[in-house]
Amino acid sequence: MEYQETVNTINELFIGVFDNIDYQKIQDLFSNLSVIEAARIFVDLSNEAISGLYLVLDDLRTTNEAKEHIMYKYYVTKIEERANELLEDSLVEQIISDYTKTSFLALESLMVKVLKEDRIKENQFEKIKRCFDSKIIEKEIYSSTIRSNIGSGIKLNENVIIKLFEYEKYKIIEDAIDQSLIEFTALSLFKLPDKGDKNKKIKTTLYNKASKLSKNI
Repeated sequence: MEYQETVNTINELFIGVFDNIDYQKIQDLFSNLSVIEAARIFVDLSNEAISGLYLVLDDLRTTNEAKEHIMYKYYVTKIEERANELLEDSLVEQIISDYTKTSFLALESLMVKVLKEDRIKENQFEKIKRCFDSKIIEKEIYSSTIRSNIGSGIKLNENVIIKLFEYEKYKIIEDAIDQSLIEFTALSLFKLPDKGDKNKKIKTTLYNKASKLSKNI
C-alpha cells in the first residue's frame, strides 16, 4: 500500500465515533510504513485520527519518534482549541503525566511555548518545575511570574533585574521601564554595553530608557 493510501485509510477509520475502531487494522497499517514515513505521518493525519491514535499510543507498535510526533500534535490541537485562554489544570496535568512516562522533548518544547504565552496558571508552576527539572522551564516560569507582576503594577527590584539580565529577558525589562515599574535603586544596574556585546543594541536602548526614567523620578 502506498503512503498516501495508508494515510487516507487511517483518516477514514476515525470518521465518526471511536467505539468501533479496528485497532488491529491500524497496527497493520503502521507496520507497512517505513521509519521515515511513520515519523512524518502526523503531518498528514486528521485531528480526529490524531485523537484516536493518542488513546492507543501505548500499545501501538511503532517508533518512539512517531509516537512523540503524534502526541505533540494531539496536545497542540487541544491547546489551539482554547485560543488564548489559560490551560485547564486537567490538561496541564495530562501533559505532565505523559512527560513523566515518556520524557519526550517535544512536550518540554510545548510547555516552554505555553509558558511564554502566559497560558499556565501559577498554581501549576511548582508541579511543572518538579516534573521537567529543566533550566529553560525554570527560566520561563520565572519570566511568566514577572510579567504577571508587571501586569499587576508591581515594581521590579534589583534582584529581579539582575535575574532578568541573566536570563536575557530584555523585552520584560523594557516593558517595566516603559511603565515606570523599576525601583529607583535598581536603575543603577543599567550600564552601556561593551563594544562586542552580542546584545549591544537592546542593552543600549535599556540604558537610555533607564537613564531617562531616573531623571524623571
